[in-house]
Amino acid sequence: MLGVRIGIDVRPDAQDRVRPGAGMSASTDPYSLLPHLLPKAYGGTADDPLWEIGDDRIGDPLAVRATRRPHHVQVEPQRMMDLNDYERALAGTRDDWSMS
Repeated sequence: MLGVRIGIDVRPDAQDRVRPGAGMSASTDPYSLLPHLLPKAYGGTADDPLWEIGDDRIGDPLAVRATRRPHHVQVEPQRMMDLNDYERALAGTRDDWSMS
């Protein structure tokens, strides 16, 4: 499913704000996913589909940041923001994602 997991992807502070450095987890290569996350159509065991979006479709107030893990990025806030605003910004990209 698309969306950020509270307590896993982000840990809001006491004022319910999130900051750059954490965000919705994504992969740049589906074959780098663990089998339980990879859809059956790709040779994995997951029932959920894969979603994709071009980096150019993610903009202010969101950013795409590569992490230290190979083929892993996060779609995160560009600056500190309220969790609700971050979730709304992610939801605003909904029409730009496609299922593969």
